[in-house]
Amino acid sequence: MDIKELAAREEIRELVASYNHFGDTGIMDSLLELFADDAAIHVADRTITGQAELRKFFSSVAGPDSGRPKIKSLQHHTSLLSIEVLDAKHARGRCYFSVFTDLGLDHWGRYRDEYVFVDGVWKFSLRNAKVAGRQGTWGKTPDTKGD
Repeated sequence: MDIKELAAREEIRELVASYNHFGDTGIMDSLLELFADDAAIHVADRTITGQAELRKFFSSVAGPDSGRPKIKSLQHHTSLLSIEVLDAKHARGRCYFSVFTDLGLDHWGRYRDEYVFVDGVWKFSLRNAKVAGRQGTWGKTPDTKGD
C-alpha cells in the first residue's frame, strides 16, 4: 500500500462520515455534493439515480413530509468500514450501519458502496443500503451473509 492509496482511503472515510453528518443535520446541498452527478442509491427494491431524484428521496425519508413520526434527533453510525482502492479513480467499500433517533435504535444493516474520484474529490457513485432489521425485530433479522 502506497501513500496515494492511504490518502484515498482516508478521504473515503471522511466521505462516509460526512454522509452521516449532513444526513443527520439535514444539510441537503452538502449531502448531495457527496454524490457524483449520475450516482445512485439502491434501497429495498428501488434504485434512485441522479441529483434531482436523490434530493426527492432524501426529503421523502427524513423531511417534514416523510410521513414518519417527528423525531428530535437522528444519528447514523457506521462501523467496520473496509475500503478497496481499485485504481486512481475507483474504489469500493462496505460497512455496517445503525440509525438511532430520540426514540432509540431505529434500523440497522450494511452499506456496499462504489466511489469515484471526480475533479480531485472522492464521491459516491453507488450506495447500496441493505436494511437487516428495524426496531422491534431484533432476533428476527434475516440472514445477510454474502450481502
